[in-house]
Amino acid sequence: MVTAAVAALAANDPPRGFGPGFIGFAVLFLMAVATYLLFRSMVGHLRKVRYSPDPAATDVTTAETREEPPAR
Repeated sequence: MVTAAVAALAANDPPRGFGPGFIGFAVLFLMAVATYLLFRSMVGHLRKVRYSPDPAATDVTTAETREEPPAR
């Protein structure tokens, strides 16, 4: 019985090369589109960020209305 199975396998065409096929291409393409959209969103959010050279002056209104301590 084993001999018949081996003979049947040997009589068939040799196996073709394996590849990712359409499913692999579709997954890779969707991941590329998702990465593009993620970077685009990140750039939009980074444009909204205000950079300040002084970390203590995060609130402009508080920094302007801050009173000086009285001189002695």
